Amino acid sequence: DGVLFVYGYGDVVQALDGATGDLLWQYARRLPKDTYPGYRKSIAIFGDKVFVATADVHMVALDVKTGDVKWDTALVPSGSPTGFTGYRMSGGPLVAKGKVRLDYRPVHTVPLTPEAEGGIALKRIAPKARVY
Repeated sequence: DGVLFVYGYGDVVQALDGATGDLLWQYARRLPKDTYPGYRKSIAIFGDKVFVATADVHMVALDVKTGDVKWDTALVPSGSPTGFTGYRMSGGPLVAKGKVRLDYRPVHTVPLTPEAEGGIALKRIAPKARVY
């Protein structure tokens, strides 16, 4: 569609016109004061949504055309520590077969699979090493 999506420091997502570089929309997450903004490695696009993992351990779905928040799901219980001493995410979401997969770490990886369309149902799946 000629749109470039850029994910930057502090959980900022921008949609840019690929031909002109003009800013189409921007999403900037308000983070709690005690949350280190950091970097994530990727975002994912599926259908009409852009999926973003945030520094405060949420999965956010943005409308691909407007940047409006479609849904925002906390992935850890309220009040859980985040950042270097608690839960954190350095990677980004991956979409496969209509599901969003995200790995986040307290000490080890715990993948979660929110439904791509609704963002409500979360399913913990046991990590398995596979060689393809």
